Amino acid sequence: MITEKNKIVAIPLLVMAGMVAGFFVRGFFSKMFEQALEPSRAFVEMEQTREVRAGGYEFINPLLECDNFNPIRGSALVTLESDINAYIQKALLENKAQHVSVYFRDLNNGPWVGINEDEKYSPASLLKVPLAIAALKRAELEPYFLNKQVKYQTQQSAKALPNMNDTVYLKQGKVYSIEELVEHMVVGSDNEAMMLVLKNTGEGLTGKVMGDLGINKTGKDNKNDFVSVREYSSMFRLLFNATYLSKEKSDMLLGIMSRSKYTDGLVAGVPPDVKVSHKFGERAFDNSATRQLHDCGIVYMSGTPYLLCVMTRGDDFKELTSVIAEISEIVYTKMYSVSKR
Repeated sequence: MITEKNKIVAIPLLVMAGMVAGFFVRGFFSKMFEQALEPSRAFVEMEQTREVRAGGYEFINPLLECDNFNPIRGSALVTLESDINAYIQKALLENKAQHVSVYFRDLNNGPWVGINEDEKYSPASLLKVPLAIAALKRAELEPYFLNKQVKYQTQQSAKALPNMNDTVYLKQGKVYSIEELVEHMVVGSDNEAMMLVLKNTGEGLTGKVMGDLGINKTGKDNKNDFVSVREYSSMFRLLFNATYLSKEKSDMLLGIMSRSKYTDGLVAGVPPDVKVSHKFGERAFDNSATRQLHDCGIVYMSGTPYLLCVMTRGDDFKELTSVIAEISEIVYTKMYSVSKR
């Protein structure tokens, strides 16, 4: 039975309990607020996003829904950024490169790491990917577009040749379909195939697609530094999630990119049986010793596909190539070890 005396004693106790509870609640939400202000790019032991995907394709994994979960591997992956940073600092001290930017993202769960991710570079041949996307976008509007026949009659320019030894160039007088030209443009980084794809796709549609993809090329040429690793990487996420092109066209383009003849960058850092859908880009300047070399794509590590984009600037293509390969190996080794836990 509650008496008046008990009430008198209980009221201060309730007030005190409320104050204590309020203190802990404020502390709890204050801590949550502070966590919310932490950079989202770090791998931390906090709630992440788990994505549910359709599957059924070789090179894409369409997004169906997502929910929140606490990542089991968060604490292990937090070292990835420091590992990459340590290597970059070493490479800079050894004059292997002047600038290096990296963007990594786990495509299953979404956490990402960026190092100098907003530094701008000349995309060079990386622009062949949004052009290929534009061509496939037109094919969605015009189903027979990829079958269109185009005769190659342009004289091959020595300046148009990429810094590769195994490219199969277009043959004078031969007729190619747009699909074949896209293949040459992406797999062999053929510049004249690129010009034919651009001419037939149309600069209007190509410009619109590039705008949709967040690449503003207005008033710029390939010699301008106007694309960062973070900006460029978004294209691969759109392809992997099949949120811009159809599932079939997204899978098709990533399949083409998996056959790239360039195997000295990202591909060199992973085992031979691991597929990599990627595109490289290089830039040399006539009046400067500065070189730029980039490689961006999706590494299809079993169970944990991830996106990796590395852009570099230096004075030696060979050294820049080794930097990209070393970073690719660091990331693969870390991701593989985490996946086995």
